[in-house]
Amino acid sequence: MLGAIIGDIIGSVREGRKSQFNEHGQIIATVKNGQTTPLPSPEDILHEGLTFTDDTVLTLATESALRKTKSYGAHYAHCYANFFDMHSEPNPFYHGPGIGYGSMFMEWAMDYLKDPTRKAYGSYGNGSAMRISPIPYHHPDSLVDMLNEARTSCECTHNHPEGIKGGQAVGAAIWLALNGMPAEDIKLCIEQNFSYKLDFDFDTLVEHYVFSPTCQKSVPQAIWAALEGPDFETVMRRCLAIGGDTDTICAIAGSIAEPLYGIPDEFVSLSLKILERDGPYLFDIYKTGVQNNKRYPNYFGDVETPMHKTDKLSGLRRLFNALRINSVTRS
Repeated sequence: MLGAIIGDIIGSVREGRKSQFNEHGQIIATVKNGQTTPLPSPEDILHEGLTFTDDTVLTLATESALRKTKSYGAHYAHCYANFFDMHSEPNPFYHGPGIGYGSMFMEWAMDYLKDPTRKAYGSYGNGSAMRISPIPYHHPDSLVDMLNEARTSCECTHNHPEGIKGGQAVGAAIWLALNGMPAEDIKLCIEQNFSYKLDFDFDTLVEHYVFSPTCQKSVPQAIWAALEGPDFETVMRRCLAIGGDTDTICAIAGSIAEPLYGIPDEFVSLSLKILERDGPYLFDIYKTGVQNNKRYPNYFGDVETPMHKTDKLSGLRRLFNALRINSVTRS
């Protein structure tokens, strides 16, 4: 979950631009529409001048919804709409500069707050995938349960088949990583079960990839960026270099990279500082979630909570013996 939050913060101000780096990994220029703009001075990819976006708000709304005794679509819809309401303009719960949301989601949320019978809007945007990361930590022992929970979280807004597939694919990648499967095997599983091609070439993406907020044209790139490794920081730079919908691509990639590679200590401390500074309510949701769920890595140091991992063979058995992913449907 923190990997998604950090990715969101890192990508928050770089949307629609491709970043260029110096030998120290700092951003020195951005490229948009073929025009290169040098930065006044080299910039770290994560610093105190950044903040989170709607990706973090809705990720923590998912965490909040999962605390119900039994999850229903209405729980997710309620949390997504109310977290939107609490985190748009500065108020006692939110101290940041203001958060923008996708126009279709914003229309849905405002309608839902007036009428909770408001239905989903058939979206196949990547919003279903960027908010999914808490779910594998709440269903670490059953791939079937995790996929069904992911479907429920998607369907209240993103009920298009591609929107559901994007959320489930990211959830599956995180779940497999938590259960000890290495990146190369996760790649194979996602390709075979979700029909995503993950054979991208980095230089080609840097040269030709363009912004798209759809699952079809951003989720595969984000999963690929995470699985290429070899560490969290490199994954983040890879996402920034290819550009596009950077806050969401970085958030998705970060959510997968966290259980695969871990997160640098300095990224943990700085991101939590930013979250507490600008989103005290969200920070409390995050901290309570970590302390109450032993599956989350506890970055607060007050409780020993190791990652939930099994060996590679066990992870493979649990994937292929459970059921074929594409057969997971529910009316």
